[in-house]
Amino acid sequence: MNRRDWIKSASIAVGASCIARKTFADGLTLPPRESSHGCINLSMNENQFGPSMKALSAIKESSIYANEYPLEAQERLKKLIAKKESVATSQVILGAGSSDITMGAASAFGRTGSNMVSSDPSFHPLMLWAEKFGVDHVKIPWDAEHRADLTRIEESITEDTSLVYICNPENPAGTLEHPHDLYEFCKRVSEKCPVLVDEAYIEYAGDVDSLSMMRCVREGLPVIVLRTFSKAYGLGGMRVGYAVTTKDLADRLAAYYVTGIGCGCSHTSLEAAIAAYTDQSWMDSVRTRTAESRKYLCDYYDSIGQSYIPSVTTFILAPIKQDSTQVADAIFGAFNLKVSPRNYFGQNYLRISVGTIEQMEKLTSALTYVL
Repeated sequence: MNRRDWIKSASIAVGASCIARKTFADGLTLPPRESSHGCINLSMNENQFGPSMKALSAIKESSIYANEYPLEAQERLKKLIAKKESVATSQVILGAGSSDITMGAASAFGRTGSNMVSSDPSFHPLMLWAEKFGVDHVKIPWDAEHRADLTRIEESITEDTSLVYICNPENPAGTLEHPHDLYEFCKRVSEKCPVLVDEAYIEYAGDVDSLSMMRCVREGLPVIVLRTFSKAYGLGGMRVGYAVTTKDLADRLAAYYVTGIGCGCSHTSLEAAIAAYTDQSWMDSVRTRTAESRKYLCDYYDSIGQSYIPSVTTFILAPIKQDSTQVADAIFGAFNLKVSPRNYFGQNYLRISVGTIEQMEKLTSALTYVL
């Protein structure tokens, strides 16, 4: 059977493969059960190493407070973040995932007749929500290195621009802006309008303090730095995110999305986030093992002559000649493994999240049939 016939047959086949048990650092986390997705899901950039034991223990222990609003836990997490970033607690906004806060930003900064500027492609929920408020999304293609083209973005700003959005590291490319260039960009652009820097994957990229734009906030610039516990911290299912910004912008954001009592996060979610935030050994372990698995996939691509965009994150974007949707369907049908098909400007891509080495071995076996 040739590869074309295999793809056609595999697209309708139902794989019955079992997910191999993963090897984990002793005492850091429990071996996970089968995925709730019912497959190996390498399409959503979830942390396949899971949450730390400390976070799991916090979830269990805090469940007895399910009858109480989590006001005290909310304040404890805000204080931890504020202390780490050397800002006031009033500058920290919590949300049920970072998406919760981006929706608030769309409401806070979106107005009919205004525009928001970002790279394209990028992570665009903020813009999709803003468009519902009559905002024009100004899309600037990546530069030659698949990063946000900061020069062209700055040149595109007008008096009607209400917000500039930068995803760093970039999603879906996995690339990182040069910290000095982005810092200087934020200084200049924030004189014209606020800048929101989405750092959902920054923990994977290296020394967070030297790469992050938190320094802009500490210097009083109208910059919003967005973070999440969904990725490196392994708490995607718990839904906790946060933003750090100036007091004025924090108040503006809070006015548009915080309703009722608390920040929208549950007691167990907040306690899990607190435990994860203070568990640096687990974070180091996740970062190291993610890099190992990322290298495994890159080495495989190199061995077969498949090009890809070098990534600092937990996913890799690779351009392919085949129809990416057909390829993804074929892999799922035959191997019960999900990857994310993409098409940008007529070019097909596969964006694949890295997982454990065992998952990468199964993935590369699948890719051998289709690439």
